[in-house]
Amino acid sequence: MDIALAFKLLLKNKWYLIIVPLISLLISFLLTFDMKPEYKSTAKLATRFTTEDRINVTNEKSNLRDADVKFNNLVETMNSELIVSMLSYRLILNDLTGAHPFRKPDAEFAHYLDPDEKKKVIKIFQIKLNRFELLSNYDYAEKKLLDLLTSYGYVNWVLGRDLKVDRVEGSDFVSVTYTSENPFLSALIVNTLCEEAIRYDNFLGAKRADQSVRFFENLLDEKKNLLEEKSSRLADYKKSSRTYGVAGSSQETGSGIAAQEAKRSELQSRIQLLRLSIASLSRRLQSSASPQHQNDVSENILRLRKRIDDLNASPKDAATQKTVNDLSSLLQVELNKLSETRTPGKSRSELEIEKEQKEIELNVAETDLSSVESMIYTLRQNASGESVLDAQQRQVNKATDEYLSTLDRYNTERSKAMISSPLQLAIQGQPNSHPEFPKRYLVIGLASVASFFLSGFMILFLEFVSPKPRSPELLRLKTGLPLLGATTRIALKNLKLNDLFLKKNNDQIERFKRCLQKVRYEIEKSNSQVLLVTSTSVGQGKSFLILYLSAILAVLKKKVLIIDTNFPHNSLSQILKKKTGNGKEPNEPNHSHDMMVIDYPNTFIYSIPISANFSIYAVGNSGCASTPSEIFSGRDFGRTIDMLKRHYDYIIMEGASLNGYSDSRELMDYADKAIAVFSATSAIKPTDLESIEYLKNLNGKFLGTVLNQVDDSEIDVGK
Repeated sequence: MDIALAFKLLLKNKWYLIIVPLISLLISFLLTFDMKPEYKSTAKLATRFTTEDRINVTNEKSNLRDADVKFNNLVETMNSELIVSMLSYRLILNDLTGAHPFRKPDAEFAHYLDPDEKKKVIKIFQIKLNRFELLSNYDYAEKKLLDLLTSYGYVNWVLGRDLKVDRVEGSDFVSVTYTSENPFLSALIVNTLCEEAIRYDNFLGAKRADQSVRFFENLLDEKKNLLEEKSSRLADYKKSSRTYGVAGSSQETGSGIAAQEAKRSELQSRIQLLRLSIASLSRRLQSSASPQHQNDVSENILRLRKRIDDLNASPKDAATQKTVNDLSSLLQVELNKLSETRTPGKSRSELEIEKEQKEIELNVAETDLSSVESMIYTLRQNASGESVLDAQQRQVNKATDEYLSTLDRYNTERSKAMISSPLQLAIQGQPNSHPEFPKRYLVIGLASVASFFLSGFMILFLEFVSPKPRSPELLRLKTGLPLLGATTRIALKNLKLNDLFLKKNNDQIERFKRCLQKVRYEIEKSNSQVLLVTSTSVGQGKSFLILYLSAILAVLKKKVLIIDTNFPHNSLSQILKKKTGNGKEPNEPNHSHDMMVIDYPNTFIYSIPISANFSIYAVGNSGCASTPSEIFSGRDFGRTIDMLKRHYDYIIMEGASLNGYSDSRELMDYADKAIAVFSATSAIKPTDLESIEYLKNLNGKFLGTVLNQVDDSEIDVGK
């Protein structure tokens, strides 16, 4: 919906836009007549969340992100039911115990003002206040006290309506604002809320600190007992053990063990070498003591060489070569044996002396090895005792560190318990001597403005959702079809075609005629000779429009032929016959259109000359259930139309409604342009959407829509 259309709709319903806001203004004026002036008071609470001017026992640095979280938590806490309830307890205690109460209870709670009853109530509220406890709805007595608070207007959900707690942007302060009917009450509320917030923060801090101190005190006792136990165990071990090590002795013992193990490995290697040498000397002595053995070896060598020479002299093949290789290997073995039996440079006595020396060295080495292993065993025994001692010493050292760390944390928590809340009432709220701008005027103004816009919205909404296209703009908006024109509502009773041109002083007829003239202009501009007038549903006023559109065309000295091709509903034929009373069935054609009556008997049954003043002629039909394609089957209706176009300036056909019949679709082939008629008093239904889509897809053959029976206020036709 465009702005111009919306403005037009609002202008048409301007009285609603005037009357409804006036009524709202009057109602709001009466409802706010007794509204009292209100006074605002503001207090500011310093938080010290972003400053370093407070005692810090943990070296904690301020962080802007953490500060934002703290501010949000503080604001939520001050707006919470608990803190506001503490405020309500303070307020009612002030009214019950003070000389100048701000408010009084309703009559049904007046008995609470009796001295005895008042003492009980004061005691309960004081206990709840000291313990930070809420009144319970499950307890009958406490529920009655909640009702008493409600009567005073001090209950938390009532106080919260006018209470505003916010952080002052870019600062370390929280602002608390309250508005009430009494300036002193407003100041008391903001100051008391800040005091309760500080008291609650101290209460929580003390509670958390007490829990932390008790926890670390118990933990410190555990660490102390553990340290004493470890120290006692270390002392007992030192007494019972003969190893009195000092720091680092276990490391020295470990180095000694490593040196002795290296020495043992060296001795083991020497002993192995000596044993091999003695075995070799024994073999040499054995060989030198047996000459027969040397002779046997020499004979084997000679025999093997002769066998090899014989094989080399014979033809060689694979088997012979393998035998030669095997004999060569045996020959080498025998040569080695012969070399071992010979001892060049050393006599037998020298070999025996060398063997005895090696045996003596072997005995010495084995003795040294036994001593080294004994030393390794002793060192390992000492190292074991020192390791246990070191392990226990490390446990004592660890227990000492844990004890000192716990002691440090315990002292820190005790120090934190001595620090009070960082919150401080920096600026107290003061009674305001000037009331705020009266809310009454705001309520009246907002009610008037809201009702004005609501009325406008409802007008536009109802117009938009209304299924009836009451104006040409709404028709174009709802259908999306081009608009050819619109006609105003007119009384048709006893109205004749000549009245359009004879009754000059009738404003209604003049407006109607001007609307038809606009439609006529669009038809002339389209250069269309054959027009099909149709609609999406019945009762849209096709016959009415065709009749008077023909008259306005005939004024221009145009010959107009009306053909009633609405076979299911031949209302146009019935209207013309009734109005003229001269329908005829010609035996001989007097006019060119009379040929249709002759060519299509029982279909076009009479021709009617509409008026003697204008060249308007009509062909009616008898009404039948057949479609145009069935009626025209075997005949060339297009040829008939072409013949009639030579005799008439305009040929206007009426087609059946698009929703229920295919007649208009079949007649579209014979028309130059199509015109769709809608009524401003008929709703556009979902069943019309398919027909509207068909009209959009006529590929240039659709001339536009005409809206019938439009109210004069919806269309500008001049005066």
